Formats: sequence, structure tokens, C-alpha cells
Amino acid sequence: MNRTRTGAVTLAVVVLGAAAFAKWPRSEKVTAAGSTIPTAIVKPASFDVALSVIGVVDAAKAVPVVNEAPRTQIVWMETDGKTVKPGDVIMRLNDAEMKKTVTDQEQQDAQAVDKAKTDVAEGTKRIQNAKAGVEKAKGDLKLAQEQNKAAIEKAQAEIDFMQKEVELAQGQFDKRKQLCSEKLMPLTQLEQAQDELRGKQFGLEKAKRALDQAKTDADATEKVKQLDIRKAEIEQASAESALAQTKAENARSQSVRTLKLDEARDQLAGTVVKVSAAGMLLVEQRWDDGMRPFRVGDEVYEGARLASIIDPAKMRVKCDISEGDIERVKSGQMAVVQVAAIGGRTLHGTVKNIDNLARERGWWEGGTPGKRVFSAMIDLSDGDTRLRPGMGATVQILLEKADTGLAVPIEALFARDGKPYVYHQTSDGYREVPVKIIQRNEMTAAVSGNLKSGDTVACDQPPAGMRAGAKEHHT
Repeated sequence: MNRTRTGAVTLAVVVLGAAAFAKWPRSEKVTAAGSTIPTAIVKPASFDVALSVIGVVDAAKAVPVVNEAPRTQIVWMETDGKTVKPGDVIMRLNDAEMKKTVTDQEQQDAQAVDKAKTDVAEGTKRIQNAKAGVEKAKGDLKLAQEQNKAAIEKAQAEIDFMQKEVELAQGQFDKRKQLCSEKLMPLTQLEQAQDELRGKQFGLEKAKRALDQAKTDADATEKVKQLDIRKAEIEQASAESALAQTKAENARSQSVRTLKLDEARDQLAGTVVKVSAAGMLLVEQRWDDGMRPFRVGDEVYEGARLASIIDPAKMRVKCDISEGDIERVKSGQMAVVQVAAIGGRTLHGTVKNIDNLARERGWWEGGTPGKRVFSAMIDLSDGDTRLRPGMGATVQILLEKADTGLAVPIEALFARDGKPYVYHQTSDGYREVPVKIIQRNEMTAAVSGNLKSGDTVACDQPPAGMRAGAKEHHT
């Protein structure tokens, strides 16, 4: 008969189970051929059933340190793993280009400020000249109005005078006309009076025309002067608008220059890389050069993550749970974690944050094509300063307690046609006893069957001559 092991149950190993198996009471039976058979004592089942998964150590909280300077090189850096506090300098970058940029920006800003002052001064002077032009035009209008008034008054006075002259001449004419009609005065004197009257009437008409002309000239002059005032006011408004626009453009330009200068100064300040949190310094790795940490001379890009600050006492492990096992994993379950990189020290934790959505991880994440998994987080209650994000870990999630049936080592289980059995040591040899597996992990199984606590079972398949009934068959 070929010797086979049972493999029908999918629950995996727990570290505690391994420890228990190592302490299992054992003995050895010497065969007739001089070889030995390891055996174990059956005892009541009392062990932890756990799910074994692979995980990756991660920090519960990692404060990133990002490069805020343009593309440049590292010229100095602090030792990876050093404990730091807020404000500590962890890296210095090449600042030659940034210093030049700041100097150029400062010079451009100073020149722009001087030009802005000159533009404002010229605009202010233009406004002052325009205001003077308005005042002069108003003065010219006032003077013209006074002159026109005087001219009109003079023309009116001339009319009044000529009116009286016409009245006197008319009186003389009428008087002489009466005398001539009475033959008391020669006709020549009447004609002379008539000529004088006509002359005075002509002078009156002329004075009236002069008054009309004076009024026309006054109206035309005042309109011209009003236009001069309007032109001067337009010039003043234009000068004021131009100055306001100049100031606005200067303000916008100043704002842009200030932003650029502040940005350049910030980038220069960014060449001195400081941390904002206390903890352990973890220098980031380069993906483009064989996954190694940054070092002096490396080129870094703006926005690149240079390092992280973590608290080694507050770590967690991220692991994947298969679709077949996710129903057994619950938040709050205890877990045992071993990290080979720190010597396999046993750490304890609690299951937290189980994803509700399964996803297929890419090959670059270590995933298997077509296999969907749920992500679960294990919060570690133990701390170790040697822990680093990215370290591999073996996680045992304690699912339940096996306390029903009898416990036997996994090595004591055998199978035929898919049915498990054990070799029970009796007085006449090892007898096959069918069993039913209730629960198991990789080291221990809880079984039921025709066994009792204290019985001895073989941990290796006995030779045919040592099995019960062998002598009768031989005979």
C-alpha cells in the first residue's frame, strides 16, 4: 500500500500550533529490522485554528517628505533610519540654479518697480497739465464773457446815444418844416435839417447792426471757449484713466512678479529639506536604478517623494485574503505575525479595515492572474525599531479555538481512497482506525473515531510486519 497524507481541509498553520506540536509527548518503537517508528499520545483537542497568509509591513502613519525644488541633485543627506524631530534638516540639494533664479527675479522686480514709478510720475504730470488746461480754458471763457458783455454794453450805449440824436434831429426837422411852411425860413435850411436827420437815422441803424454783431460774436466766442473747456476736460479724464490703467497694470505685474519671486525663494528654501514630524527617517527608494535608496549625487525631480517619517512603534501589516477565506476573517480577530527580516520575532496584532470589494492585483504587486483577493490590515500591538515598511511578514489570523474531539499530530494522519485514518498502537501491533477530521491546522488535527485520550498513534507508517493481524496473515 502506498503511504499518503490527508489534504482535504484548507485551513493553514498557526505558529502556536507548531509550538504545541513541538512539546507533544513522543516515543519511538524499535522494529524488528532495527528501525524506529515515531509515535505520539492522543490527547483532548485544545489548539488554535488559524489562517496563514503573507503580508507586507507598513507604517500606520507615514509623513511624506517631498522635494519642493526644481529638478536638481542631492549634495548631502542624513543617515537612513535616524530618529529626527520637527525642523531637522535631512537633505541638502544643489541650489546654484535656484540662487541664480532668485537673483534674476529680484533684479527684474527692482527694474520693474523703478519703471512703474516713472510711469506713475509721468501720468501724474499729464493730469496736472490737463487740469491746468481746464482752468485756463475756463479763465479764457470768463474773460471772453466779460469782453463780450462790455462790447454789447458799448454797442447798446451807442444805440441809446444815436436814438437821442435821431430824436433831436427829428425835432429840428419838424421845427424847420413848420417855419418853411410859414415862409419864415428858407427851404435850404429845411433840406439841411433833413440831411442831418437822415444821417442820424443811418447812424442809429449802424449802431443796431453793431449790437447784433456784438451779440453774434459773443455767442460764437463763448461756444469756442466752451469747446476748449470740453477738450481740456476730456484730456484730463483721459490722463486720469491712463494713470489708473497704468497703476492697475503695475499692480498686476507686481503681483505676478511677487508670485514668481516667492516661488523662486520657496524653491531655493526647498533645497534645504526639513521634516515636519518626529519619528524615524526612511529614505525612499529609486525605481529607475534597481530599487535602491536615494544617495548623494542622485538627481531628484520636483514633487518626488524623498523620504518618510514613521513611528516604528505604530506599524501594521497589509495582507490579502482569498475569496474562499474572506467569510472566516472578521475585524477584531487576533493575529500572530512573524517578520523574517528581524529574526522571526513573534508580534501580535488585531485585524482591522477589511475591504468590501475584491480586486485582482497586478503582477507588479505580486498578484496571480485571475485571482481576486480582499485586502485586510493588521494593526500591531507590539513595536520593534527594526521594522521597516516593505518587509515581508507571515501572518496567522486566529480564526477559532479547536476544543472538540481528540488532538493528533498531522503526521499521524493517513488516507486511503480519500478517507483519513490513524495507526493505533495495540498489544498485537498497529491497527488502522478510521477517523473524521473536525478541525485542523498544519501541525495538529482534531478528530473523532474509535480513539481515546492517552492512546498511542504512529507518526510514520509502520512496516507491514508490525501491523495488527500481520502474524495471522503470515501463518
